[in-house]
Amino acid sequence: MKPILRDAQGKAYGLGHSVRARSSARNMHMPKAPDAVSDRLEELEKRLASIEKRVVPSPEAIVTRFFMACTHRDDGAETSVLDIFPKYERWCREHYPLDKPLDVAAFREQFARCCGKAGIEIGRVDALYCFGLAFSA
Repeated sequence: MKPILRDAQGKAYGLGHSVRARSSARNMHMPKAPDAVSDRLEELEKRLASIEKRVVPSPEAIVTRFFMACTHRDDGAETSVLDIFPKYERWCREHYPLDKPLDVAAFREQFARCCGKAGIEIGRVDALYCFGLAFSA
């Protein structure tokens, strides 16, 4: 009596068919070609980007993200919020094109809150300044 062998799907086959059955089962589990994988990754990245555009964070979160992405501590720097605001608007257009940026007064309030949480000194001269904060390249 011949032993009963099973392929990957559990289908029984005899010894006479074992080489062909094993090779076909092996082919079914071969990895996809690199081009197919990279195409799939690009498709998934596009889908993720479209989801991120639809799931919009709050304006406060956007200001916080801008603060974290575009500024860094610099002991000798003095940066006016009026200088920061146009860069914030440009950054918003690039990263959140479907959303309208905050107006300058609301931005100033949120940005000052970010500075306070980060321990950046703020003060008023002729405009609101952040001391020890500079733009990242």
